[in-house]
Amino acid sequence: MTTKMKLLAAIGGMGALVILAAPTNTSAATLEIGYSLGAGPVTWTQVTSGTFSTLGGSQTITNPVITLAPGLTITNLTSLAQNGSFGGTRSQLLTNAIEIDNNTAGNQTIHFFTSEDFYNLPSSTPLNVASTVSSTVLGGSIISGSVTAAADAGNALLPQSATLATVEGALGGLTLNLAPQAVTPVNTVTGLFNWNVNTPPNAYSLANEITLTVSAGSSVQIQDQIQVTAAPLPATASMGLGLFGVIGAVGGLNALRRRRAAL
Repeated sequence: MTTKMKLLAAIGGMGALVILAAPTNTSAATLEIGYSLGAGPVTWTQVTSGTFSTLGGSQTITNPVITLAPGLTITNLTSLAQNGSFGGTRSQLLTNAIEIDNNTAGNQTIHFFTSEDFYNLPSSTPLNVASTVSSTVLGGSIISGSVTAAADAGNALLPQSATLATVEGALGGLTLNLAPQAVTPVNTVTGLFNWNVNTPPNAYSLANEITLTVSAGSSVQIQDQIQVTAAPLPATASMGLGLFGVIGAVGGLNALRRRRAAL
């Protein structure tokens, strides 16, 4: 069997599956969550981890009770980041407020920001990015609300600035900003994201902003989940890989026939 035939036969035996090795990264990853009342200052909480960029790495922040103003509270404001769950096939950034209670005399607007860096799975490009917002009204009403989810090939975190306009400007400058989502019982938007999977720092970041205006006397729940999965190969590429596998299998079969004929 010639070298070319051996190569084709080997590729044919492998089939059409192509798997990229996970990039190696031991940098400390940061998860951060911020909130503000109206256009007021943004308050931040953060945690770091040196193992987040491993398979199944995760970080969590929970703020049990936040009092934004007399009569205006947030219960269990939580952020969860996961890198490479389900065997490395999915990563996510989750922001959740179990309860927002507005017992003031007027409508209130609240901003939430969440950001995590040093994701490195799934280890392929492009990636599918899907943001799903869900809300529940326990009392009163959500007057308006929107979510902007983002991903960044430069692995940038949102700046922990107290100035709302600065943070929103940084979010808008990230590589991918999904179309703003209206806050409804369930609403999903998706997009494709390219990142430098084989170029240091071999990492990308995710971020979002939730803006919510609630009525006086309201009690609501809000959640946004950004999920990242590998984008399927284009049809032409899949066909090419399949054909290459068939060619390899045929090459191997022909070589076997020639060996038998020579005996």
